[in-house]
Amino acid sequence: MIKEKFYKVFRVRFLNKRPRNQKKEFAIIGTMRSGSNLLQRVLDSYEGIFCHGELFNPVFIGFHPKHNNQFAGYARNDVEKRDENLDQFIEIIRKERKAKVLGYRIFETHHLFDQILNDRQIKKIILHRSYLDSYVSLKIAQQTNQWILAREEDRKRVKKISVDLKELEKYWRDKSRFYRKINKVLLDTNQNYLEISYDDVLDVVKVNSVAKALGSLEEKTKLEVDLVKQNPGTLKDKVTNYHDVMKFVADINSSGNAVLGKLPS
Repeated sequence: MIKEKFYKVFRVRFLNKRPRNQKKEFAIIGTMRSGSNLLQRVLDSYEGIFCHGELFNPVFIGFHPKHNNQFAGYARNDVEKRDENLDQFIEIIRKERKAKVLGYRIFETHHLFDQILNDRQIKKIILHRSYLDSYVSLKIAQQTNQWILAREEDRKRVKKISVDLKELEKYWRDKSRFYRKINKVLLDTNQNYLEISYDDVLDVVKVNSVAKALGSLEEKTKLEVDLVKQNPGTLKDKVTNYHDVMKFVADINSSGNAVLGKLPS
């Protein structure tokens, strides 16, 4: 209850308190297993952009990859210290940026999600991925406890998973609701925003346009990242009840319930 009151009070301060020489700021809005880690690193590779990870995750502080354990006097596990004075935390993060454009990733379950979503001074990048693909990726990550992969030799092998269709339906509806909420808030607050799909995160032309819109002057001819795709292969390679899943997806799409996401090939 105390925390809820604090966040309500903090919202006004967060939205209104800006240094006079404020530099540009953006938030990558997505969901777990939507490719936000990859997008963060791709954008961070551009001149003039400095992108943290999940700064407001309730259980850890996700700093820039090169400052994974500590940044600006905060350690990765200093969540209580951060939460005691979020106002001070965000101002320090803004002050200690390493480039003119500051970014970070934020999900619906993170602190200050609604405040950041409503803040017109923070540019939004909405990241989409097929609900089915992100669900399967999530189940595999939960099974292997491997959430990010930098080297091919570190990949954990996993057997095919069986998809619980009722669980998938709930996941699908939750994600649809989440993206409808985002679209409504951005429309109601008259915000311009950027969108990119998981499939386009390594498309140099499309990412160049995103980086330019954020304020980077660099235009790349090739994208290089230090991450490896965790779950290569087709959906059929990963799921035991593939045909049942595809029938479920087709039924969802034909009924008009799939607001976002696409039928995988």
